[in-house]
Amino acid sequence: MKFSLGEINIFVSDLERSLAFYCDVLGFENLGEDRGAVHLKGAGHAFLLLTFASADASPPKYGARPSVSFDLEVSDIEKAYAYFRDAIVAFERNLEPGGDHFFVRDPDGTVIEIVQP
Repeated sequence: MKFSLGEINIFVSDLERSLAFYCDVLGFENLGEDRGAVHLKGAGHAFLLLTFASADASPPKYGARPSVSFDLEVSDIEKAYAYFRDAIVAFERNLEPGGDHFFVRDPDGTVIEIVQP
């Protein structure tokens, strides 16, 4: 059996706040709303923001509970790190000297790894 990747669903608590992050910070394209969910396109994939989540004051440590995260690949990790730092994004793990990846969190705590392959 062969599978292909469809939409990646991201559960959010505040649609406007999450739209600002995914569109303004990550540069994803807003493809429109459908029954309260918003379709996005970014990094060559389709995403769907769903407002089913309740606000969580403190997200758990990365990997502490079952969840999904995703990677975004960049060509210049230092430049990407400076971009996220200037955008005042929450970091899960900082870029280490000479490193090729770091982790950020979206407004609801979903972890996104930024990596230079």
